[in-house]
Amino acid sequence: MQKEQLEGFRLSPQQKHLWLLQESEKLLPYRVQCAVIITGNLNIEILRTALQNLVNQYEILRTNFYCLPGMAVPLQVIADTSEIYINEYNFIGLPWEEQENKIESLFTEVKGRPFELENNLPLQVCVIT
Repeated sequence: MQKEQLEGFRLSPQQKHLWLLQESEKLLPYRVQCAVIITGNLNIEILRTALQNLVNQYEILRTNFYCLPGMAVPLQVIADTSEIYINEYNFIGLPWEEQENKIESLFTEVKGRPFELENNLPLQVCVIT
């Protein structure tokens, strides 16, 4: 059986503090959410390419966390590549109030997702029409 070799970095003191705080208090993971309103036509493929270029350029957008057996604090592991996924939602035709409710529900759902070590995508993108 071949052992997987992992190259990673220790968490910074600030990251370690947040990690241990989150673990001890069983809090939801700390996430940053933002919404951007784009008016006019949007070409999803051009957006995907632009976001992929960002991910390729910035290591933090390709960083996952791996917790090896016996470790209380994970390692940061930077992937060489990370594929961008865009989830698309279409709320056209719904009344404005229902659109707002669905968008709020989507934000709440994403914020409440558990943080999965090793399978977490650092950048999650939703496009809502």
